[in-house]
Amino acid sequence: MESPVLDVLRPRIQLTHGWVLNAVVGLTTQQLDHRFGPTSPPLGWHLWHVARWADRLQASFTPRGDGNSAEPSDPNRDIWHIEGLAAQWKLDPAKLGVLETGPAMTHDDATALAVQINKIALLDYVRRSFSAVEQALATLSDADLQGARTSIKEYRIQDNTVFEAPGEATTHLADILFHFSHTTRHLGMMEGLRGLLDMEGTITV
Repeated sequence: MESPVLDVLRPRIQLTHGWVLNAVVGLTTQQLDHRFGPTSPPLGWHLWHVARWADRLQASFTPRGDGNSAEPSDPNRDIWHIEGLAAQWKLDPAKLGVLETGPAMTHDDATALAVQINKIALLDYVRRSFSAVEQALATLSDADLQGARTSIKEYRIQDNTVFEAPGEATTHLADILFHFSHTTRHLGMMEGLRGLLDMEGTITV
């Protein structure tokens, strides 16, 4: 679909996704879960967090084309819930923050999460979440971008099922731009932590 706005956004978001993955090239599982201080979540937590938000975003997309939703979205389409990854990785959903995506987690729980998830499994999840966002963006039109919808911040989880809850109204474009800015923010923190690891001489690439 032709979209001047998305023609700009799609390659920038794809490039940013690539930079996130490049930030962890050569790191071991132990380096991903290394904690530099009591209020500094490990690099692996940032990686998981941006992937979880990307996964929630892609699950919330409902391509419309004419600006009117043809069918309701299914907020349970995220990879996380379809595959039951919290259970697979032996994580307690109650400790994973808002919508099991990381916000409001304690620093200790963030570190424990990074320690628990194997690097190969985590990177696989990150790649698939990013890819799902990129594929969803390819189906959107300019009309989709401006169509009103419930913000993905306004969802709730109960009995391992995601519900769209009444609350803030937004647009696809606003949520896409939030994903872009949110990912770049955490990318900067990841690159900073990577630099600290390099300074400590703990990496051989």
